[in-house]
Amino acid sequence: IAVPRPPLKPFASAREHLIEMGRLTALYRKRAAALFPLEAEDFFTAAADVTLDEIDYRIESGWSDVEGRLLLTTEYDKFPLVRLERKYALSREELIIVTCLFFAEVISPAPYLVVSDLVKLVSRDEEDLIGKRDILSPESPLVRSGIVQLDEEYSVHRKASTYDAYLADKVVEEL
Repeated sequence: IAVPRPPLKPFASAREHLIEMGRLTALYRKRAAALFPLEAEDFFTAAADVTLDEIDYRIESGWSDVEGRLLLTTEYDKFPLVRLERKYALSREELIIVTCLFFAEVISPAPYLVVSDLVKLVSRDEEDLIGKRDILSPESPLVRSGIVQLDEEYSVHRKASTYDAYLADKVVEEL
């Protein structure tokens, strides 16, 4: 017997919205670990008991909940992450990258992630991985706008996929 889901409630604050988006990134990390286990093991941990289809379902359900709760929230358009999304016309994947980098800055001892791991994070499969290679290129909206900074100092052979990516300080402060 399926248990009915509780009704959605508005977000009490922009911080609660950001935390819920952070929870959504956890599902993306599980998917990346399941799809690319060897390559992703340094940053992501796999949940062996959850199938890829289940993770994809949970991701879509998570987006539906976040978007539904936003619609119930008065003045949600003043939330920093929503303003950033609208100002730069960011995609879901770009929002996940921003959120993931925000929590890397807040929680992790290293405030950055490697570009290739962020591309894996937002890829649904190997073909998608190839198609999204440029999501953090110097010409991409996230980098061109200054939201995400790239650092090649510790890169391998100056390959863009090995650059460190982190949020601009002004974005971290705004969020």
